[in-house]
Amino acid sequence: MTTTRLNNNYAFQTLATPVRGFIQNARNGDKYVLINSELRIPVFSAFINHNIKSEIIRDFELVAFFDAGTAWEGLSPFSNSNPLFNESIPNTPENPSVIINVTQYKSPVVMGFGPGLRTSVFGYFIKFDVAWGVDTQVITSKPTYYFSIGTDF
Repeated sequence: MTTTRLNNNYAFQTLATPVRGFIQNARNGDKYVLINSELRIPVFSAFINHNIKSEIIRDFELVAFFDAGTAWEGLSPFSNSNPLFNESIPNTPENPSVIINVTQYKSPVVMGFGPGLRTSVFGYFIKFDVAWGVDTQVITSKPTYYFSIGTDF
């Protein structure tokens, strides 16, 4: 059972770009910090010396990315008042005689990393990313896939 605050009603809400490797709202609060960084390598235009007419080939890039972010309420994301604790009760209905509550600390900062591809088709920027998330020093076992069409950033 994850503790989250669902009783907050904000007059204005903004949708921040998720840290790649997680679904939306991996952390929530009224403040956030997010860093998205990419290293792009223009594959064909770096090695071909003449003008490339095909925009798909000319704009094709390999990408390595790293994202990190957090969201919180109050003064600090590291405050105990933030919902960063995961409480579990490892009891089974077959053996209810022992009751144990385990409270585990979750890091307020989540990170994501992975490779991606970029190119242009008919003037639209196309992005495909494969991302793994890191939450409390644990890397997700299955990647998350992202495909988007739009402008560059």
